[in-house]
Amino acid sequence: MKAALLAIVLALFGVVTPVFAQSDTSVDSTSDTSVSDDKAAGREARIQALKDKATAKLEEAQAKRIAARCKNAQGKVTSLRARVTGIVQNRKAVYQQVGEKLDVLLEKLKAAELDTTTLETARDDMRKEIAVLVESLNAYDTALADIIAMDCESDPETFHAALLSARDLQNTLRTQSQEFRSFATNELKTILQDVRAQLEAKKAETSKETVEGDN
Repeated sequence: MKAALLAIVLALFGVVTPVFAQSDTSVDSTSDTSVSDDKAAGREARIQALKDKATAKLEEAQAKRIAARCKNAQGKVTSLRARVTGIVQNRKAVYQQVGEKLDVLLEKLKAAELDTTTLETARDDMRKEIAVLVESLNAYDTALADIIAMDCESDPETFHAALLSARDLQNTLRTQSQEFRSFATNELKTILQDVRAQLEAKKAETSKETVEGDN
């Protein structure tokens, strides 16, 4: 039992350490750049909110410059969104994988009558952070989809506001991802190291008792 538990802990190390050391912008280079418009629901209201938010009027020359270049910008955003779609899928899969392995480990530790309080708290904290991260990922993806769908040439001001909003979402997402990666590779890793030490100590103690019993 204890050897099996130790194997689970080591397997979880194998998931946590390399996965969260990866850049949040690394995806399969073969990602399809043609992304379907699956975020149309509620777009009108979102674009209207951007119009209302864009209180500062652009100077005429700036508005013309944006209108002249925005189609090219939309093409770049389309490619970016294809990459983001891959990132969203990869991140969700990773979060699910770590969560499932933690659940299995906790069940095994409880069966072995080891204290799981700290690890359970970390698991619950991680779930909350994952929920926030997934929400931010989806919001950023939606913002990019809206930018791609906008009539940017006839409304450069709202297009400009949409770009600024997407940049803010990207910065928020980057901060959240860094914080979560730090939690996973530091706090969670430390807890797993403690669990591993407990298991090894118990294993050694059991082996000693077995030897003494044989004598």
